[in-house]
Amino acid sequence: MAVVVLLALVAVAAIVASGGGGGEQASDGGGAGKTSSSQDQSGSAPPGGASAERGATTGPLAPAQTVTTFYERAAADDYAGAWALAGLGFREQIGGYEAFRQEQGTLQSIAFEQAEVVSQASDSAEVAIRTTATHTDGADRCQGTLSLARGGPSGWLIDNAGIACPQTTRGGGSNGEDAGGGAGAGDD
Repeated sequence: MAVVVLLALVAVAAIVASGGGGGEQASDGGGAGKTSSSQDQSGSAPPGGASAERGATTGPLAPAQTVTTFYERAAADDYAGAWALAGLGFREQIGGYEAFRQEQGTLQSIAFEQAEVVSQASDSAEVAIRTTATHTDGADRCQGTLSLARGGPSGWLIDNAGIACPQTTRGGGSNGEDAGGGAGAGDD
């Protein structure tokens, strides 16, 4: 699950960094000092009454930009802001807010080699990503796709992620795709 979550974060960061275009490279350095917080009983909302407003954007985001923004916010320890870009399906795939926060706790930065819309309709889109995520304990090279649906203040919400991290320097080996449906781009 951690691999899928990290990949999803990498994808979002790539899209935001590239301004929604494909193939452009970008990175965002996040702080190493992560803080922990508690979650509500449902596990679907950020702690302390935080809402999508905390991570609100100034306007609608393109699908690729939604993905990159999600991961860049996570790398910057803005978990509530990233969570605001996650739709219900993605939130369930990740395992709730606290699981998401814990999975991303080691993420320091993410660089997108690819963040490209591969298909788009009026109410859905699919974004392909290829990323390198730097963690406090190593790095992951991940790739895959994220499905998005119209919704939220940003205009798009991540609905599902299918990401694998076949190359990692974390935990002493390489990781394949997390069939469990995680949403990240790394494995803790």
